[in-house]
Amino acid sequence: NIGAYDKLIEDHSSSSYSEQATLLMAKYLFDAGNYSLALNAIEPLISSESSIIASTAALRVASIQLQLGQHDKALSTLTVDDEDGFSVLTPGTAGGTGEIRIVGNAVNSGTTVYVGMWMDWDGDGFEASEFYSGSGVSNSPVNIDITVNVPADFISGDEAKVMVKAGLSAFAFEDAASNVINGEIEGHVLSFNDMILPVEYLEFDAVNVGDYNHISWVTASEENSDYFVIEKSADGINYDELGTVTAAGFSTEYIEYNYIDENPLAISYYRLKNVDFDGQFAYSKVVVVNGESTEAVEDFTFFPNPNKTGELNFIIDANRDETTQLEIRDITGRIVVRESLLLSRGINARQVDLNNLANATYFVTLQGYNETQSKRLVIQK
Repeated sequence: NIGAYDKLIEDHSSSSYSEQATLLMAKYLFDAGNYSLALNAIEPLISSESSIIASTAALRVASIQLQLGQHDKALSTLTVDDEDGFSVLTPGTAGGTGEIRIVGNAVNSGTTVYVGMWMDWDGDGFEASEFYSGSGVSNSPVNIDITVNVPADFISGDEAKVMVKAGLSAFAFEDAASNVINGEIEGHVLSFNDMILPVEYLEFDAVNVGDYNHISWVTASEENSDYFVIEKSADGINYDELGTVTAAGFSTEYIEYNYIDENPLAISYYRLKNVDFDGQFAYSKVVVVNGESTEAVEDFTFFPNPNKTGELNFIIDANRDETTQLEIRDITGRIVVRESLLLSRGINARQVDLNNLANATYFVTLQGYNETQSKRLVIQK
């Protein structure tokens, strides 16, 4: 009974032992339905010097408050434990989606970590439509990314309250009020600035234009937007700063931005880092550009034309090392000359013998050259 627990506390000088006894007494009171007495007994332990006792006490208080439907009190009681990690991976737009990353750890590598996330966007408590779950196999650690729906009426100044539970079994919405065995519970608050991109992108694209890549983006609206950082990567993982462009700051109109990368890679990955005036930032999606033309041959020419020497000189601009086919046809379409040409990337000079061809008009084509028509050749010996 309660008196027995009180006697345990009095008879042992160890603060840790007394605190553990207080936890047992609170559990007894809670199971007996005496929620108020349980809360009064356990709440002082939250400020305990023992982190284990303090966190256990906080979980017990939060569990009681959740049972009573006191969601706001429960979230404020929970201590945020950043050991496992909670962050906004990709902000979104009001009425759109955003992505939250939860980093899970397990004692043993290869263990499946389950998470449940309850969100309260408007202060009216948790709803089934605002519950999310995920899992991942821990490799010390594991990233669990969850896409959430941002309400259309989520506006500047608003905050969303979040409860996250991690454990060794899957969670359902109904588990909001339950404790976690072999896991933990965390409370978080997300502000409007956390969840909403300061810039709404209408378009973000990059294309290869011969010797350079043209990067362009269009914003539909901007709020508190200072500047854009164009970042570039060769592997889509490690990014370096390529350059910056000043943003409009505040706008509700379409604004087009452009940037030229004069040193494109064979494959270039680009993303935008939008930085606002108070130093916060968010990333755009990633776009990929193949810096090499899909055509083996960029251009070619030949001389002399008309040809009177029997030797035709070619200048060929190749986009890559390639073996290509040269074909010369007469006016009936019959192939009269066919040669394989081994090309190196860049400018190539080649010579073709035409002494066996009679005076006439011919048409020259080069495989890999994207022309709608062949080039005309006249032989006049």
